[in-house]
Amino acid sequence: MKKKFMIEYWKFKSFSKYLKHIRELHYLRKYKGVEMVKNPLDQIIYEEILDDVRPECIVELGSYAGGSGLWFHDHMKIFNKSPRCMTISIDIIEKKPKPELIDTNHIFITADTTEQSTFDDVRNLIGNRAPVLVIEDAEHNYRTTYRNLCLWWSLVTLGSYFVVEDTVLEFYFGKKLGNLKATIDFLKGNKHFKIDREREKYVAINSPMGFLKRVS
Repeated sequence: MKKKFMIEYWKFKSFSKYLKHIRELHYLRKYKGVEMVKNPLDQIIYEEILDDVRPECIVELGSYAGGSGLWFHDHMKIFNKSPRCMTISIDIIEKKPKPELIDTNHIFITADTTEQSTFDDVRNLIGNRAPVLVIEDAEHNYRTTYRNLCLWWSLVTLGSYFVVEDTVLEFYFGKKLGNLKATIDFLKGNKHFKIDREREKYVAINSPMGFLKRVS
């Protein structure tokens, strides 16, 4: 780890500075040598969700380099013999992991997540697999986030989650990206989900108010 990150947590003068430090750390996260850009505390939450839900399929909307998809797929195999992970990004072909790292049931799709045709193709690939968990980690702006929520929510099975990542940028840092507002607006018109605040117990996370549990 780089020297500048070797600092005791009590030296931070405020929670916001500590949170910024955690966000810097998540850029160093790798899995099988591939960048995954994940807050380590969020990964703990995902481990707990995978244990509780035991999804047979994860749909990942947006990806930096594919490392998180590798991690999700491997961890699903703890509970399922042949789970399927689908990582969808408009530019994933430029960065995706080496072929020898990719399982046959981990599918990388180069496509626009906001297009109906992309949704239709993925729904066909899912088939009868259940439970299904969906993760929104695309462009983090209002239009893309809201469109993805409205388009993909029906894939999420009862008791599973639609996770909107990086809401922290609005929630704590006040950046006007729009993904948090899009999440709130989506929930106003969709009563099948509720925010599961119990998933936020580690506090310094990237997705406050972003763990949407399907309840009906």
